[in-house]
Formats: sequence, C-alpha cells, structure tokens
Amino acid sequence: MEIIAEKNYIDTLYLSTNLEYFVTDDDLHDAYKYVLMLSYISSSLLFDADCIGSSMGRDWYKLKNYTIGIMEYDKAKKSNQPNCVIQYDHSHIFSLNQQLDGLDLPFDGTFEDYMIKRIDITKTIKSPIDYTVGYGYLSPYRSSPLRPNRKDNTIYLGSRKNGNLFRMYPKTIELRETKNYKKIALYTSEFGDIEDLYTFEHELHRSYLKEDLGIDRLSELSKVWEASASIVCKILFFKDTDKNRKNVEHRNYKRIETVALTEYKEFERPTKKRYKRSYPALLKRLKKEIDSYLSSGEVENETAFWLELVTDLTLDVAKGKDLEIALTDTDRVLEYSEMEKKHNFLRETDDYLLQEEAKKAFG
Repeated sequence: MEIIAEKNYIDTLYLSTNLEYFVTDDDLHDAYKYVLMLSYISSSLLFDADCIGSSMGRDWYKLKNYTIGIMEYDKAKKSNQPNCVIQYDHSHIFSLNQQLDGLDLPFDGTFEDYMIKRIDITKTIKSPIDYTVGYGYLSPYRSSPLRPNRKDNTIYLGSRKNGNLFRMYPKTIELRETKNYKKIALYTSEFGDIEDLYTFEHELHRSYLKEDLGIDRLSELSKVWEASASIVCKILFFKDTDKNRKNVEHRNYKRIETVALTEYKEFERPTKKRYKRSYPALLKRLKKEIDSYLSSGEVENETAFWLELVTDLTLDVAKGKDLEIALTDTDRVLEYSEMEKKHNFLRETDDYLLQEEAKKAFG
C-alpha cells in the first residue's frame, strides 16, 4: 500500500464506570457510596459543567474534554448497566499518543477503574491512491469481495450488531463536507494539509471486546491495539480487473495480487467455555417435570409419561449429550432407584394396556 504519511490513533472512546468505586470506605453500602460520590461531583466536577439534557435514562453534562452521563443508582442496577458513562471529545484524544498518556480521567481514577464501552482504532493516511474506489477486498468479514456494503463514500465491512465493524472512507471529502474547522486544523497540523487523506476505522464495542477478545478495562489498552491489528492485517486490497474478477468467481484467491493495510499480527484469543449440562441441573429439571405431571391428577397416563421421559433421555444420549449420572448422595440414589424401577417395568411390560396409554399420550 502506497503511503506518503500516516497517523495511528484512537478516534472515538466511550468509557463506563460506577460512581461507588471511588468511595474508599468499604463499610458503607454501595447505594450510599453512590450518593456520596454524586454529592461530591455535583459540588466540584459538575459545578462548571453545562447540563445538555437527558436521554437513554441518563442526565448528560458537557465538560472541557468529555461528556458525562449519569443514571440513577437503582435504575442502573435494575437494568444491569454502569451508572456513569464518559464520551471523549475527538480533539482531546487525537492530540494524545496511542497509549493515551495524559487522558483526562474524571474522579481522579486510574485506567483500571474504567471499562471500555466503545473504542475506534483508526489509521489515517496520505496517499496518491484511493483504495475505496476501483478495488476489491478480501477480509475475515462476511462480505462479497467485489460488492461490499457501501453508503455514500464509505465502505463497511462487518456489522455493528456484533460489535466488530471496519469502515474506510476519503477523509478529505468528509472534512470538506462537514466544514469542521477544528478537525481541519488538527489534520492540517499533522499532515501539512488535508489533501489525499483516507481513513480506516476499526470500531469495537464492549460486547465483542469482552466476549470475543477477553478485553474489559482501559488498563488493557495495549491488548486492544494488538487485537485490532490481528484483525485488520487480514483485510487485503486488490485491483478490480477482469482477471481478478475471474479469480474471485472461481475462488482462486491465492492467484490475486493483494496489498495489506498493516503487516501480519498474531493475537491469542481467550478460549470460550462451552456450556456443559451438569447432573444436578438435569435432576432439577426432571424433578420439576415429574412434580408438575403428578400434581396434575392425570394418573391414568403415568405409564406413558415415564415411557416418554425415558425415550427423551435415550435420544439425548444418542445425540452425544453428556448425561452421565454420578451417584454421590442418598437423594440421588433414591431418585435413580425409582427411575430404574419404572424403566424395568416398562421393559418387562408388553401388553395391550401399555399400547393404549402410549397412543393416548402421543396422540
């Protein structure tokens, strides 16, 4: 990829935290800690802030370098959300280095005190080549190499729904159309002018960061850079020619001459734990079903009920589900003994009555 100049930086940063984290008295209840912290910031931090309204259940305040949104303690607990969100101004974080040294943190916290809600890892380049026009893209995202999702001047790879989105667009066009003179001054100071600028943004949301990458807090910022690079390095650009179109059609991707946005990076993702049904959970479900059936008074179909239950368990085992029964206490022995009696009865009984009850039970 032909690049005259480039800048790698964080374009967007949203953090979240809970106000009670910053009250050090451990003997107090969290709800009271929240009240104390709110009282403190109202008389200091928010004293000079502009209240810009309420939305999404939060009251929003504009400060010098960020906007802060605070939700009531009980409401946040009920909705399982942090009660404080911080959204940083672009001009503040653009002027910092990649590790955000000098970041204006509210409440005098450390990087460990704030969870990452959203972060955009960004590369802006000055290049004589416009890679957003006349090019195809091979990427780990589910999109057609020659028909990516395009809106106006922006190309999208991936989806915001799963918290992992990559987009590219001509930065020069954006700056001219929005007439954001503050941003124009920032990019001019970095590149000398705003001509031939193109931006590549990797947007990562908390859902993807935590669940797929194992990244939670701002203190893990270096991991964010590593993880993003390991994904972005797999996005390859190639010229949209007849030859390459034919190779794409036949999926001969190795024959296509490509260029990458970054060099190859490796990042070890955490291993996701797969849910394994335990015996206690299975026993609890069986007891609930059995109690529900026996309390219904439909005792005439009891035989058919046990037949259906044993059949379901047999099918579960046939499908490879782990239903091994470990008999370690008296309750389980009794439960198993009762089941065994019913099972033996069904195996040994082969009469017309059993068939009739089965027909009634299964329709």
